[in-house]
Amino acid sequence: WRVARDLLAAPAETPGDVLAPRVRIMGAAMLRAKAHADGFKMTPPEAASMTAELLAMLGTPEGSGELGPHLAQISAAVATAGGADTLFSLVQKATAIAAPDSNNGWPNTPDPNATPPCGPNAHAAVALMSACAEEALHRSKSHPHDVTEAMQEALDDVTWTLQAVVCDGNVPDQARADAFTALRLWIP
Repeated sequence: WRVARDLLAAPAETPGDVLAPRVRIMGAAMLRAKAHADGFKMTPPEAASMTAELLAMLGTPEGSGELGPHLAQISAAVATAGGADTLFSLVQKATAIAAPDSNNGWPNTPDPNATPPCGPNAHAAVALMSACAEEALHRSKSHPHDVTEAMQEALDDVTWTLQAVVCDGNVPDQARADAFTALRLWIP
């Protein structure tokens, strides 16, 4: 775990360093492979701690670039390794990340059918939701039944959030397209 985490955290040596992002992506790929190869032998506190670390990276400018989808995939793999509660918590954080105020979540609206505008991290949230569905719902042989149940519990919040992303005209087209892909993953 340590080598992969060190590679993922490797800073750029100089401004414009083209190798640093590739090294970080390699570290991300190694972490995901390690999570799968270890048979998801990780305690919930370890998984929660590493997931928080990965989410912090996702919130950086590099996390919104080409490294973002890799961070989302690792976060989901690690959270799934931590069990149903850790994964459910990650999905809840993903829905909050899409909100206009990622710290306080979605504002209350008088009309339950109205969708408020999304925040600047909506695309990262969609990537997280897709990755969570891939890990928990499409690798069901690898995970206990309670992980799948936790995902089903989160389905209403996820579909509402994805609808908000699709309906928000200020969200980039790629994020809206990715929201449809995420929805397809969540609804088997």
